Amino acid sequence: MAKNGTIRTMDESHKLPCKLTDKERALAGESVAELVKQTEELEMEKKAYTASVGGQIKILMEKISRQSAMIRDGVEMRMVECELSLNYTTLKATVTRKDTKVEVETRDLNEDEKQMEFDV
Repeated sequence: MAKNGTIRTMDESHKLPCKLTDKERALAGESVAELVKQTEELEMEKKAYTASVGGQIKILMEKISRQSAMIRDGVEMRMVECELSLNYTTLKATVTRKDTKVEVETRDLNEDEKQMEFDV
């Protein structure tokens, strides 16, 4: 800091426009190109991640829906051992649960079932 009569001077920095050299412009261009490349790569990663997470959310929502229906209705579809009885006199097929002995289906025999098997 210099002091000269009533004028006082001091050093400080200001942001001012400065003309770039050709080399500085080229380096800035390369830097921008690299930043664009990085941005595009991150956008691709974001899309892949979003798709992955979206799929996971869809699976969870389907599970929530199934379990909500189960709670609401008090029923769940399960594989249950049953017995199929083919009545060749009435041409009816009857499906009965083995655990409760409750008849769950009665229907007409299909064409394959109408072919009676004989013990040889």
